[in-house]
Order: sequence, then C-alpha cells, then structure tokens
Amino acid sequence: MGINNNHNSFNQQSGRANRSGSAESFLIPYAIDQQTGAVVRLPHDYLRTENDVHYDEAAHKGKLQCPDCEATVHFNKGNPSRGGDNLMGQSAHFHTNPGQTHKDECRVRSGQLAREDRDVQKIDSNKGFVINLNSFQRQDDLFGAFSKAARGPYMRGDDKRMHLLDKYRQEFSGMERISIRSVQDFADFLRTKSIARIRESVVVHRGHVIQWDNFLLFKNRREGLAEEDRDSRIKNFVKRLRPNQEIPCLIEIELKEGAWPKNTYQALCVKPEGVRDGFDPHTGRPNYILPRIYVENDMLRYEFSQAGRYLVLGYARRSDLPAHSPKNKSGNNMVFLNMRVDDHAQVAKGDILELARENRRRNSPKTQPDPAPTPLT
Repeated sequence: MGINNNHNSFNQQSGRANRSGSAESFLIPYAIDQQTGAVVRLPHDYLRTENDVHYDEAAHKGKLQCPDCEATVHFNKGNPSRGGDNLMGQSAHFHTNPGQTHKDECRVRSGQLAREDRDVQKIDSNKGFVINLNSFQRQDDLFGAFSKAARGPYMRGDDKRMHLLDKYRQEFSGMERISIRSVQDFADFLRTKSIARIRESVVVHRGHVIQWDNFLLFKNRREGLAEEDRDSRIKNFVKRLRPNQEIPCLIEIELKEGAWPKNTYQALCVKPEGVRDGFDPHTGRPNYILPRIYVENDMLRYEFSQAGRYLVLGYARRSDLPAHSPKNKSGNNMVFLNMRVDDHAQVAKGDILELARENRRRNSPKTQPDPAPTPLT
C-alpha cells in the first residue's frame, strides 16, 4: 500500500482548507492563551521561558489563539498509528479551529514562525544551561516583595509573548534552555547532565539572573580541601546579600536529628548547623552564618522529621544580629539566612556528593573504575 504524503495536517505547503473544509492546515509551533497571554506549548515540548506553560485541557480548552494573528486554535492529541499498521500516525499538535483563517501576513502561514522557534534552540554542547525556575509560578504570594512584571531577561512584547532582551541574547546564545519546577527536577538535572556544562549554567527567576556557583550552596566535602574553604559558597553568597534582600537559591542542609514541630499551633523552624565565618577583629569572637528554614504549611510540618541531608529551594533572606544587639545573648556576630518552605516542590532528601558520584558513574566510560565522588563545583 502506498503512503499518502498529504495525509498529515501539518502540510505547510498549502494555505487551503483541509479536505473537510473545516480548517486550515499549517504548522503551529505553539499557541497563546487569550486570557493570560502565556505561551502554551505541546505537552512534551520544552519550555523556553518563565512565561511558557504546557497545554492543560482544564485551563486552556477553548481559550487559545494563533501566536501571530487572531485566528483561534485548539489542541489535537493526534493518534499513534493508523488502523493498526506500521505507518506513523499524527503527532499531537495545535490546529486552526473550523471556519478560522490565518491572515495573509501571518508567519504561521509562511512557516516562518516554526523556523524561528526552532532557531531559538540552536544548542552548543560546550555551553551551559539557562534554567528557567518555574517552581513558584502559581504562588505569587510567596514572593510578594517582587513585581510580577519583573521577568529578568524577558519582556512582554506587543504580541503578548515574552521576548529575550537584547543584552541577554548574546549571553544566552547556544545555551540549552530547560524548565525546573521542583527540587526533584534539580536532583535529576544534577545526576544526569554534564558537570562541565552545569558549572557554566545560569538560573533565571523573575528579576534574577544568577550564575550557577552563586545559586547552589553546599558544604564542599572534597578530600584535601582546607576546612575554611569548605563553606566558601555560602560565605560568598552571604557577602553578596544585603540585609533584608532576598535571592533564590538551592541549599543543601544537614540535620543531625529530625526536626519536629513543638506543638500543633507553632510554625516549624528547622535549624541546621551553622557556618563559622572568621572572627570579629575587635572582640576576637567568631562570626556565624545560621541557615533557618521556616515551615508554616501544616502539610509540610513533618517534611524534615528524619536526620540526614536535604535540598531546599526558595528565596533566602539575610537578617543580621550583631554581637552588641540587646537581643543577642551569645556575644557573637550572627547572620541568619532565612528561607520559607510552603510547597512540597521546595524540599527533598538529597546529598550533593552522592548526586555527583552518580553523575560521574553515568558519564564515565564503562571501561574505567568508579570515579571518586567529587562534588559539583
């Protein structure tokens, strides 16, 4: 049986209606939510920016339009095969609604939009990743201090789409863009991607563009490293952080024993071991950096109930308590690094050293012995 090359509705060569006469047949790489302006992508497509979301029937059915004109479109899940034979069926796609027509100048009609969308993702395998942190997209109250309009390297254009600003276009050129929604996503990222590329990555969330070594905070347990250098990441992070300023980060903490709420009414405060950061030149007393994780959500009160290492994702806020403060009974200068956990996506049991060990095992040649567990630095 011959294959009919014209059966696929993704026929870009013709602007005519399909056989049923119900709708035009052009490749539509993504759609626009008419209510929110969000870029809606196919369920298995990658998300390019913070404004990108995957198609959700409950949220998007009957609310989509063409990215380049006013024609309304809908999602078609396609079919995996035709009549049980071995011919490839139609993939999931966006399709023009019956009776709708793309404007003559619409870039969907010419195929230009699809080509532009592909060109965005020309990846240089030697460069890092642009990590769009989408974990808290639905929880704007979590970061109330930041304007919803602040989108870092992106700005909404007149076409309602998010566009990369010129100043970042060159910087991000060739970098693969991925979306992260949870700590577990980060764990999968750390155990599978090239460590060399991870080191060159940047994290994007709202008004922030953060270099990787300023985002991942952990105690370096590499052999032969001087003790004062093991906490250099968190020390440098705190030095860059002004009092009451908030910056997103992923931090590894260790609990010698589980943390439990004292009663059913009190918020949980998780207090991992602090970091000594030199000495006060006037008093000779040590300076300490003290991470504090606050959990007010009743559903998360027992998230830290076991001893061990955890990865925590969120905004860190610096709060200083000088030695001379009447509230300070220790006599030491203390800097609190406060983080708030309101969602399961923000926390998971995890060990950076073990993730690095697994990464190197996965990416090392099979003929070599298991590599030493070098941290992701």
